[in-house]
Amino acid sequence: MFSKLCNLSASTVMFLALGLQGCAIGITSVDTPEVPSPRPLSLGDVTFDICDPNSNVRKGWTQRIEPALLRDFGIQTRSGKPLGNKPFFYFLVTPEHFSGSSLGSFSVLLSLFTFSAIPGYGAHDTHFSFQFSAMDANGITATGDFSYQYRSRVFLWAPLIVYPDFVQSINGGYENRDKDNRATELLLRKFVMDAAEQLDKASAQENIGLPLPPLDCPVSPTK
Repeated sequence: MFSKLCNLSASTVMFLALGLQGCAIGITSVDTPEVPSPRPLSLGDVTFDICDPNSNVRKGWTQRIEPALLRDFGIQTRSGKPLGNKPFFYFLVTPEHFSGSSLGSFSVLLSLFTFSAIPGYGAHDTHFSFQFSAMDANGITATGDFSYQYRSRVFLWAPLIVYPDFVQSINGGYENRDKDNRATELLLRKFVMDAAEQLDKASAQENIGLPLPPLDCPVSPTK
């Protein structure tokens, strides 16, 4: 049972509160790697696809990517394959999966059983990855794969009701996703800057661009 409870996102805690007829009251704390401030980028035609069969997941990522890149870099993006014009920048997003600890799960369960009177704590890492292929105005190409993660800590305790990130009981609930969404946007920024730097290095070498292999979504281990 504990192995199924290791992924302690706030959503998981809220779901457990309903299933156990307990009460989850708490806050989340999110740690991300250091992410530099954005700088102006000129990447040409920027397009992307989301590697997930769930339409709601794809819609959620699209709604985060488009405004985030416009805000950080002034880049207009669209979902779909590149048109073949140069320059272009095309990337795939493989959405998050989680990893955590069973010790944290036990602490959260104990807190839920006591209606958050006993403090509970859990932590999980959110992982996601990107692939990209790009070509500059001179026909120089670059490809790459990047993986990133951020850590979320979940704290349950009834007095945190004064300013909670989540509250859940059998009668309903609330969850504030702003912290996780902000972490995702920061690491999206980091990916774009890392990939642009890789393309800049290829352009500076002034080598003839190599043919770009097609980008494919990773095969799910469950298939």
